[in-house]
Amino acid sequence: MPNDRLWHAVASIEVSDTSDGPFLLGTTGAVTIGRSERAGLHSPSPRIEMPRELARLRCTKSGWILENEGTTVGREPWPVKVTGPDIASHSGAVFAPRAWVLLGSGAWTLEWDVGVLVKVSLRRLTSTGEDLRDAVDQPRGNVGMATVMPEQVELTDYQRRNMAALFAYRMQGKPEPKDIYAEAARLLDPNNARPKTRELVKSQLPKLQRRLNRLRGAANPLLTADDVGRYLVDITRTISFEDLED
Repeated sequence: MPNDRLWHAVASIEVSDTSDGPFLLGTTGAVTIGRSERAGLHSPSPRIEMPRELARLRCTKSGWILENEGTTVGREPWPVKVTGPDIASHSGAVFAPRAWVLLGSGAWTLEWDVGVLVKVSLRRLTSTGEDLRDAVDQPRGNVGMATVMPEQVELTDYQRRNMAALFAYRMQGKPEPKDIYAEAARLLDPNNARPKTRELVKSQLPKLQRRLNRLRGAANPLLTADDVGRYLVDITRTISFEDLED
């Protein structure tokens, strides 16, 4: 199964009655879906109902992540209907704005109603001989914005396993549990020592958080546990489900 998690995706985009593709999605950063000129999956339609940045697709060790949260000023994200191999209903499942959805290897359809219908179709790359255009985001025009290059984080095997348990929900595309430390203890310890395990993991996180913030600088701190999870799972790809396997 681990070989199926990291897969090369081919995408097509349709907005209203205009379509474009197929494209090979870039794997070194997020690919934006939107009307913005910098969007890797750029809208083929000039319809202004299409947001400049609707959502993003990001390749991780656990598979592709749909980040259903654009950054269009003054506009809230939209729900998305997702149809694919891990969705029980043939008619698809609707995910809320700002949801993150893990997409395993296979054929997927993502649909938004933003005043016009937006549909993105994904499939696995089957042949290196396919004639495909690359879909990669262009750099933002505002060069004055502070940027942080994602550093690879060095962790011991013990730290990797604990952090993988702590942020398993993020790798699965699930909401953050009410008690992430208790959930991590459940994954790490099938025996009766879970309260002790919970406290060990809880004490480990702030130490790692302080270390990462020293690397990133005062202007770009990781403020919450979920910020740390996003950094480890989705940005630097430091941890994955393999780290939970004995």
